Order: sequence, then C-alpha cells, then structure tokens
Amino acid sequence: MLTSFVVQKLSYAGMFVLLAGAGIIAPVPEELTLLTAGYLSAIGVMMITRAVPIAILALLTGDTFLFALAKLGAPYAKKIHARLIESGLHNTWIFDPKRPLRAVFLLRFVTGIRLISPIFAGFNDASWVGFLAADLAALVIFVPVMTWLGWHFSAHFLPFV
Repeated sequence: MLTSFVVQKLSYAGMFVLLAGAGIIAPVPEELTLLTAGYLSAIGVMMITRAVPIAILALLTGDTFLFALAKLGAPYAKKIHARLIESGLHNTWIFDPKRPLRAVFLLRFVTGIRLISPIFAGFNDASWVGFLAADLAALVIFVPVMTWLGWHFSAHFLPFV
C-alpha cells in the first residue's frame, strides 16, 4: 500500500518536472510524457482527473518561463530567437510580428519547434495576459487529447508509442 502511494505521488511530481522542463532542460518530448500519463491512468497508477490539470500547469509554467526570458532579454532567449531568424521561419505567416499569439497557439500542436513560440511572443511585445490566454487555450485542447490517446491505447501502448 505504501509503495503504491509513493509511486503515485512520484508519478505526478515526475510528470510535472518533465513537462515544465520539456525542451528547456529535459530532452523528453511532451507527447511521450502525456501518452505515458494516459497509460498510467488506464492501469490505475495515476488518476486522469489529476494528471491533466497537473500537466497543463506544468506546461504553462515552462512556457511562461521561456516567455519571461524573452521579455527580460536573456542570452538563452536571444540565442533561440537568432536561430529563428537564421532559419527563415520568421518569414512565415505563423510568425507574424503583429500577431505573435498566433504562433503560441498553433505551435503548441507541432512537435520540435514549439519552444520557439513563447520566445517569439516575448520578443514581439505580446502581453502577459494575452500570452497566458493563448497558451492556456491551446493546452486545454492539447493535453487532454494526448492523455486520452495514452489511456485509450493502453492495451497497445508500446506499439502505439
């Protein structure tokens, strides 16, 4: 009983740390963590009603950290923003400097480049409230869908991943 309690609590904490640091310090894709949370919910280790809000909070925390780095002009954010400029992605319709929150919402659903969007929004003078609203709106769609996929395909989780 104690082991089950400890594993359950560590699962939530581990998920929070992995998701909050995804792309910043932990090279673990968010999708893999969310699919795993869905799987663990299906087998009874986690409760999906707790996992989803914790995951949303963790991702919002990580994105807000990146947004703050950009607003403060931190070297890490400047380096990522410079890569965006060098890649030419800043010339696409998603990265419109007049509508930086478009990138925040849309890139939440694109693996690999989503960490650029909070930095792009921060450098293009998006408001804190607007950033939080756009990010939260995307997370409210993204997190439950990915978690549900892990739960739904729990019987075939390893082949699915």
